[in-house]
Amino acid sequence: MKRFKRFGEACPPRIVEALCRAKGRTPLKRLLITFAVICLFGEFASGQTTGANTGPTSFGASDEHEYDSINLATLVPTFHFPVVSKTGAISFGLSIESPQICHIDSVPSWTCGNNGHFADFTPTLTTALWDTTAIYFQTVSGGGTCYTNHVTGLTINGSYHAIPETDIYCPATCASISANVTTSDGSYIKATITSSGTTGVNVTNILLPSGFTSPGSGNGITSWSTSDTFGNVVKEAYSGNPCCSNTYTDTLNASVTYSRTSHNYSYTDTNGSTQNITLTTGSNLTFLPLATQCVPAQSGETVTPFTAINYPDGTSVGITWDPNPRLPGTYSGLIGSITLRTGGTISYTYAEGAIGSCTTPSWNFASLTRTTPDGTTTYSNVGGVTTVLDPGKNKTVYSFAGANPGCSGIYCISVPVIVQIQRYQNTGTVASPVYTLLATDVYCYNGNQTNCTVPSLTFPITQRDVYHTIAGMSTSSRVTETYDTYGNRTSIARYDFGAATFTAKTTTTYGSWNGSACALIGNNVYDHPCDVLTTDGTHTISETRYTYNGNGAQTAKAIWTGSTWLTTTYTPNSNGTVASIQDPNGQQASFGYAPTGSGGCNGLLQTSSSTTVNGVVGSGV
Repeated sequence: MKRFKRFGEACPPRIVEALCRAKGRTPLKRLLITFAVICLFGEFASGQTTGANTGPTSFGASDEHEYDSINLATLVPTFHFPVVSKTGAISFGLSIESPQICHIDSVPSWTCGNNGHFADFTPTLTTALWDTTAIYFQTVSGGGTCYTNHVTGLTINGSYHAIPETDIYCPATCASISANVTTSDGSYIKATITSSGTTGVNVTNILLPSGFTSPGSGNGITSWSTSDTFGNVVKEAYSGNPCCSNTYTDTLNASVTYSRTSHNYSYTDTNGSTQNITLTTGSNLTFLPLATQCVPAQSGETVTPFTAINYPDGTSVGITWDPNPRLPGTYSGLIGSITLRTGGTISYTYAEGAIGSCTTPSWNFASLTRTTPDGTTTYSNVGGVTTVLDPGKNKTVYSFAGANPGCSGIYCISVPVIVQIQRYQNTGTVASPVYTLLATDVYCYNGNQTNCTVPSLTFPITQRDVYHTIAGMSTSSRVTETYDTYGNRTSIARYDFGAATFTAKTTTTYGSWNGSACALIGNNVYDHPCDVLTTDGTHTISETRYTYNGNGAQTAKAIWTGSTWLTTTYTPNSNGTVASIQDPNGQQASFGYAPTGSGGCNGLLQTSSSTTVNGVVGSGV
């Protein structure tokens, strides 16, 4: 399924386990190991919905599948194997992931994929990594060697975000070693980047528009955490340096431990038994990047790659590696196939894309094929235009344009945004396809309504118009969205074919309703809707107002009926859970929770409820 990804949607569906001590029925892990903890605030008691925004649109496009997703601008697939998911104040998810990206480590050294060292990628919470395309320049200062880390982006929860170009010098004696940055792509994430050791960079003091915070990560840091505005925490810690184990703990105080020496993930199931997921290693292979430029002839690396992920029920996911046509007997460092636990195999072939130069990699492949038992899907990219042919040879053409993420200079890498999608049906045969255009979608940005397929675009994006034209029609329908400084969608208007005025428009103001207007919530919470109004231009179709306390916990929700406001009130506990709810008729529901402490799930697990109707109290769980 092809879709447009939104920041914060990196959490795939997973089995939800309600019991406090349950670690996950099938903890597994991926090739990269990403900690997906920022999906949404959990709804702790039935009836409360904060309406928190899911984050700004990425303006890209991807082809999503159960175990992998393909970036349609770069043709880079990312593999993801969900392991464990838990409810709680902060969603807890642990999965094995591996993006198949080729990039510069340091001139002229390249690497592709993960080089098979899956366990060498430290699992993260809400941490950020400085952009690995940063270039090291050696200079002589005071007789020693200094390195300029030219940082152009941060990877936060597995998603790349551009920042204004920032130079961090190492070691500290060379020059300035600290900078406060804000992402320039509309996600409004703040962080501090500092010098670490001789050549490294630390990313600390991370702050999301939801109010979530993280101390960050970097050299010498052995524990990480993510906190919400109520003090609930998910965390990771490892023992040894860097060996030998990582322990992840969710807000309910349940944990999963990964051994870096035995490549084993262990957890306790609902019956109190220890379960294990292990990664199997194969024979040594020589990994040599596909790139034919900027890479010395003998720059290969001997690695012991992972070949399987083994689960407690006796099933496994098999992994093979892509042979490198550049030099027989070597491998590209990219995954060649995965064999699923059910027995089906998905295989991939890659074709090297244009690099551009040795210092500004393109991060893309010229073509990619994905073959399943149902057939082969082919992806090809030429000049920013990606053509996708499904097994039936139906064709979809995606056109991208490079948007400036808010930086300048030769190391500023543009961000691809979708500008047009054309969908064709194959009316011929698979062997001899004949294409008939079905529909065209054109995307316009920041108020520009002409020449939208060749825009001159710079982030942040404040408006997007999507024109939908059915083949054979001379008019288009349109959807217009606007966004604020924090990446929140502030309005969406829908226009019928050929219409100059909208059919319906929803406008969202963010903050907390104080009785007369929307006010700031505080504690760096910027993504909670305050007033949501839908109109047809003349009449109010619906309107809802939300009120929160200073930490962002909902205290009231008022719905306009056309003649009166119906208000539901909420009484939150200090940890963000709901103590009680009173509906517009005065009926009240109260909730009890397991106490904080051993076996108490940190006061987040609901254990009882009672309802008062016309003065009569009923109870239940």
